[in-house]
Amino acid sequence: MTDKAPRMFSGGYTPGGKMWLHVKDLKNVMTVCREYDVVMQLTESVMAMMEDVVRDWGPDTDHGGVAKYFEKLNGVSLVTKDS
Repeated sequence: MTDKAPRMFSGGYTPGGKMWLHVKDLKNVMTVCREYDVVMQLTESVMAMMEDVVRDWGPDTDHGGVAKYFEKLNGVSLVTKDS
């Protein structure tokens, strides 16, 4: 976060790791959970959020897309005037 957070506060969201990979991995986790009747409510919620990020900002968005998600959800911007 010492690198990513300052860039997000200045509006820089150049992607690093791709969000679609996180979604793929969580789908695999959820497949195994269903197979073994394991409830993973938080994981389901995180996966839904990440799927929204991919839908709204594209599959190549990285974890900075989570900040965009909460900006949109709350009607705010992380970009500061000092940046």
